[in-house]
This record gives sequence, C-alpha cells and structure tokens, in this order.
Amino acid sequence: MYLISMSREVFKMKEVMSILDKFKLPDLGVVISGVNPALDQLENEKIEKLIGKNIIIRKPSGSEIKARVKGIDVSSSMIGKKNISIQLEDIVVPEEIEVNSTVYGTGSS
Repeated sequence: MYLISMSREVFKMKEVMSILDKFKLPDLGVVISGVNPALDQLENEKIEKLIGKNIIIRKPSGSEIKARVKGIDVSSSMIGKKNISIQLEDIVVPEEIEVNSTVYGTGSS
C-alpha cells in the first residue's frame, strides 16, 4: 500500500471533477473537461464559483500542477448530468495533464 500526501493547498480546496479529456484549441488554448456526479444538482453559476480563478490538477501519481483559469463552461447533458470544461492559462502544456487526474478549485461553495 502506498501513502501519498496531499499538498496543504489541495487539502483546503474543493474537488471539482475528474478529467476525462484534454485538448488544445487554436482560439482557446488548453481545455480540460470532466464530470463530478456530486455537482449534477448544482446550478451552473454555483459550479463556476466553486472552481474559482485557480485550480490544482492532482495526477494519479500524486504530483500536482497549479493553473490559472481563463474560462469555464458548464453544460447539461440530455439526462441532466453536468459536463465541466475549464480553459487554462497558456503556460500549461496538455501533455503534462493526465486523464483521470482530479481537479481542485479555489472558489467558494
């Protein structure tokens, strides 16, 4: 069994989503997208507030990437599930981000 400690910053933050996809778009830059069933009942504005202006991406290995948020898009699927997409500052490289990483937000609930 491995014990991986979280940084103090992550410990104080709220879990936003698990990353399902990552990509770089010419007009937007790096975008990560994912879901969190615990947030499906919240209004979009509440989810955006929870994310805040900064996030930490915690990889399955335990290493972390700090990133500033440029934009947020929350959409609902036909069955009422929330899909969250976060546009990141350009300093983040998509190859550094792993699918199944967990995103933590600095915003308030």
